[in-house]
Amino acid sequence: ETIKKYDVTACVHVGGMVDDRRSVTHPEEYIDVNIRGTATLLDALGQCGVKMVVQASTRSVFGQRANNDTYLTETAERRPINPYGASKVGADAMAHCYSHLYKMNVTLVRIFATYGPRGRPDMIPRILIENIVNDKP
Repeated sequence: ETIKKYDVTACVHVGGMVDDRRSVTHPEEYIDVNIRGTATLLDALGQCGVKMVVQASTRSVFGQRANNDTYLTETAERRPINPYGASKVGADAMAHCYSHLYKMNVTLVRIFATYGPRGRPDMIPRILIENIVNDKP
């Protein structure tokens, strides 16, 4: 109803559960939001004729690698090591599925690291910025 009311023609889908550590203790929330939620959104967009979707994904779909120097491409094997990564593999699969069902142009944007005021303190962007501000090597 809202999609039609506002004549939506494209969507940037960045919603979802993102804490990989929390996903281990609450996997059902990640499955519900990241997979079912994505499927629900894509189905509604498709039924309303929306043809352009950009969907946020994550590096976590690739999982742990024995060699961190390995260059990751879209052909790299998906080996998630937690429910968050697995749920994003599922969300990516839903994007692929609905792109075919409704002839949507779906682009996945694979985000590797983010920063901001609510960023996790153990992530490299925040560590680097805090070290610079505090004049630490």
